[in-house]
Amino acid sequence: MSTQSGSRDTLTKDFQQLTNRVQQLELNAARTFQSPFITAIIAGSATLVAVLLAGGLTLLSQHIIAKREERRAVLTAERTMELARQEALYQHGEKYLNFALSKWSYSMHRCLLC
Repeated sequence: MSTQSGSRDTLTKDFQQLTNRVQQLELNAARTFQSPFITAIIAGSATLVAVLLAGGLTLLSQHIIAKREERRAVLTAERTMELARQEALYQHGEKYLNFALSKWSYSMHRCLLC
């Protein structure tokens, strides 16, 4: 039984030493990262990434808006062309009706004179 308790004590000591060593390394790393230069580099990198993402999103949204406006312009041009075509047809129809009406009116007037 004393061997088991001795091995437990050894394991506990080893574990405690390992824990102390990890804590010491964490403290050293924290001191290293607390230097103003490292902090500035980290902050600058984070800012650069944020700016690049914002710029990329801006360009993407501008591209999407430009495509939408292009589609709107094409649709507007198509509608304008269709309206102009219909206006031309109606004007032509109006002229034809005026001509037919005047011809009919002339024939009726002539029949009445006969």
